Amino acid sequence: MINPSAHGWIDKYFAQKAAAINDAAEDTLYLKIRNTGLIYGHIIAPQGFELSEISGWTDEEKAKVALLGALYCTCCNKTGQLDKQFFLDAALKFYRQITPQGFGLLKKSIAIISAKP
Repeated sequence: MINPSAHGWIDKYFAQKAAAINDAAEDTLYLKIRNTGLIYGHIIAPQGFELSEISGWTDEEKAKVALLGALYCTCCNKTGQLDKQFFLDAALKFYRQITPQGFGLLKKSIAIISAKP
């Protein structure tokens, strides 16, 4: 069982569920992601999961798994790469590019506090 709040859940996800969800053609990919509820901001169930598997999950946990699945399916669809490590490297590279260096609430808070006379 996958616990999205536990350490190592992403590896478990790829071992148990990723192969079953990455077979979507481009025209059905949108529909599959839409059916999870991710597009509307209300997750019903991540791709490849039954409602019984996610009972007890918080909304945040459902969202984490649904987003990971959607990103992985999109990456597989657009690049033709099914490799987990390729996806993880591409995702980390993307998030590093969109996150400005030094941008962090803690760093901003410290800078504001330090600047006060």
